[in-house]
Amino acid sequence: MQFTDSDDGHEIQVRVGDTFEVSLSETRTTGFSWSIKSVGEPVCSIVADSFANPSTTPGRSGTHQWTFKVDQPGSATIELHYARQWQKSAPARTYTLRIRAGA
Repeated sequence: MQFTDSDDGHEIQVRVGDTFEVSLSETRTTGFSWSIKSVGEPVCSIVADSFANPSTTPGRSGTHQWTFKVDQPGSATIELHYARQWQKSAPARTYTLRIRAGA
């Protein structure tokens, strides 16, 4: 299962042992990057975190991708913030994905 920008705010149904990916566009050359505010513990954990930028052109977006594993049944929320790390204002964007995990 893969979730993208268009799944922001949705709730997903998963089972213990499942893995799923969240892939979001990110333009690091402008100083913006995604940071994790809530990983969905103890229901979920991160098993991989990567960034791919197929273009060498400055200002082009790449993709930040996280792989999560469902560790136990329950409900949780994954929350990500898109911001410049040195700015103290509210993030430019937020992303949430609500998790409902069954046995």
